[in-house]
Order: sequence, then C-alpha cells, then structure tokens
Amino acid sequence: MFVSRSNNWIQVRWVDEELKRAARGNKMGYPCGGFFALDLPIFALQFHSKSADLRLEKDGFTYCSLFRARAVRWSAVSEFGIVDVGLHRMVARNFTQDFLEARNGSAFSKSITGYAAALPDTYGLEAHELVMLMEGLRKTYGKT
Repeated sequence: MFVSRSNNWIQVRWVDEELKRAARGNKMGYPCGGFFALDLPIFALQFHSKSADLRLEKDGFTYCSLFRARAVRWSAVSEFGIVDVGLHRMVARNFTQDFLEARNGSAFSKSITGYAAALPDTYGLEAHELVMLMEGLRKTYGKT
C-alpha cells in the first residue's frame, strides 16, 4: 500500500502571508487570510493515514482520496501514462472500450489530456515509476 504524503503546504503559507500583511497595517490581510484558512481542515485531513492511499492487488487497484475509495479492475484499463496538469505530473489511464461505454464524463477528460482519468497523487513515487509498476501489473493480471 502506498500512502499519500502531499507536500502542498501552500495553503498554510498563504494564511501566514496574509496575516503578516494584516499585521503590517494592510487590513485586507484579515479577510484574505480568513478565506485561505477555510481550506485548512481539508488540508489537515490529508495527513490522516487512511484519507489517501493506493492499494495494488491481483484483481485491480483501489485508490482513496479524502476517505472515498474507488476500485478499478486491471481488465478495465487499456493503458497507463503520464499527463502534466499545471506543475503536477499525474498518472493517467485510458479504459477499455467495454468499460468506457458504461462510464460517463471520461470523454471530456480525454479530449483535454488524452486520458480518460487520472490518479489524484503519485503516492511517494515518481510518476514514471508508478506508471511502470501499474502497467506491469495490468499486463500480468489484466487479461480477461
């Protein structure tokens, strides 16, 4: 099992910067800092060990984001790849035609990135390492 250890401390940094701005006399720092602080509980939840993880098994993989798990069979995936979204490299996947017909919303994602879906994290690995690992498992266990 791979556990997410997101290094997205930018939310804490924004709150800190806005409060410093308010302390220097700029009163807009308070509402801006308060706005950015609204997301801090979600940020803190990401550090719970069961809030974000990836489990790789013989029948497929299960990934969890904010305590919501989603399972995908290896046989439902046609390929894995890497997609750059902003500054983030993400592990993406395309589905087999049979599975794709049963899903909604994948067409929009595929039209933008070339992939139908992506994992929310790389779970402590480099994106290319995770792609190689998952593609190997798909080729081994994904035969129908």
